[in-house]
Amino acid sequence: MKTLPRILRSALAGAAACWLGTAASLGQSQANFVGNWNFAQFGSPARLTLVTANTPVFGNNYLTLRDIFEKTNFMARMVPMTVDGSGNFSGPGNGVITVAGPGLVQAVPTGEPPVMFSVNAAQDLAFAANLPPGGSQQELMLMLKAPASLTAAEMAGVWKMVTLGTPRELQLRWSTNYLDPQHPVDGIFEIEGRSSFGIGNGTLTVAGDGSFSLVFGPDTMNGTATPGASGLLTVVIPMPPNPAMTLLFYVNQSKNVMAAVHTEPNYQEIVVAVKLPSAQTEGESQGLWRVGGLETPGLLSLVTNGLGFVMDLPGKNNFAVHRETIHIGHTGIFTAPADRTVGRVSIVSPGTVQVAGTNDTDGSFSSTLWCNAGKDFLIGTRADGSQELTLVARAPAESLAGPGEFGLILIKTNQPPLRVNLYWASAANRVLQMSTNPVNPASWNDLAETLGGHTHSPSPGSLPRAYYRLRQPTP
Repeated sequence: MKTLPRILRSALAGAAACWLGTAASLGQSQANFVGNWNFAQFGSPARLTLVTANTPVFGNNYLTLRDIFEKTNFMARMVPMTVDGSGNFSGPGNGVITVAGPGLVQAVPTGEPPVMFSVNAAQDLAFAANLPPGGSQQELMLMLKAPASLTAAEMAGVWKMVTLGTPRELQLRWSTNYLDPQHPVDGIFEIEGRSSFGIGNGTLTVAGDGSFSLVFGPDTMNGTATPGASGLLTVVIPMPPNPAMTLLFYVNQSKNVMAAVHTEPNYQEIVVAVKLPSAQTEGESQGLWRVGGLETPGLLSLVTNGLGFVMDLPGKNNFAVHRETIHIGHTGIFTAPADRTVGRVSIVSPGTVQVAGTNDTDGSFSSTLWCNAGKDFLIGTRADGSQELTLVARAPAESLAGPGEFGLILIKTNQPPLRVNLYWASAANRVLQMSTNPVNPASWNDLAETLGGHTHSPSPGSLPRAYYRLRQPTP
């Protein structure tokens, strides 16, 4: 199974995505970001650069690892953040945050490159999967706007939780080989932390008094959740005979998403949970969605030489961030520009979303995500050699004066008979229009049969060149 961002690559090669018109209103306001937030930041190396050398023994050269440049490029923190009326923020450093487009805000930390965040429809949550230009550390950042107050009763319900864990550093362990007693050699025989990568999901059921039951893999745990100020929820899980585990979650203003960052000696973990809705339909998913994912190895296995020393790490390149835009129509059909992706979103049960489709890279794919009660935020995980945590946010609704962006893509068949197929994901009141002279407004004609639809196949050779757009039907 693969989750969405692995499928929907940020590369746009081969795609014909169209922005057809300008939104009269982005549906979001700078004023909505004023207030107190909690900021989670979780980082890992963007790659592992190995330093190797030949170790001679009895006339033979053995390739041997000597160092890893990015071995300490891990980090995890949760800090308070404040945004004022001018967009100035403080907490995780200082800088300015501004509205940058549909479902987007740009944060510009002082003295650092800008970071683009995806925003949910409620505008109380924003995230970024970020790799600075030329950077050696990648990161997943999540902002949650703090509620004015929080009670245990407001947290009652069923929550779905996902986790991503990594070491806090890779520690190189050395030893000496005495194969040649006259010329002993040293090398790295183990890398501590290499097996500390992990991913998981669980179900948290919270009662009105704050007591809860957590099912995580084969384990069932019970505990208490105590609300505090600024969206803080202190979760205590007894683990006899060991000390209880305490997790400090922070909740968003809508009280349907929460996140925590947990650290132990040489281990760090980010946890994100969504409160599931009581009912849900495919049509409620309609809109523009933005995807972000953080990928790391699931395990760093070792390749050793004849001396028993490490010479390579096959998972050293399994680090990545993924960003993508998808469009979901009123029937659950979705499109995405990367790899010319077309698919369908189906509701398995309230809060459990099945995503299935096809694209150029993977062929067919299917994955499961979980949705919050506000129906504007999805979470998911993937584990297939590497591991990934997925976040997806539905952008605030746009008010469109005319044509708009509905993920219109073009797919040309490679086998005879050659055809061109158009796919899109739009509202029920949108129709595909065609023109052979797009600069002439009167030349645009409705293709009436496409009203509320999502696909169109022009007849081969019927037109030398045609232009297409989506809009409300012409009166």
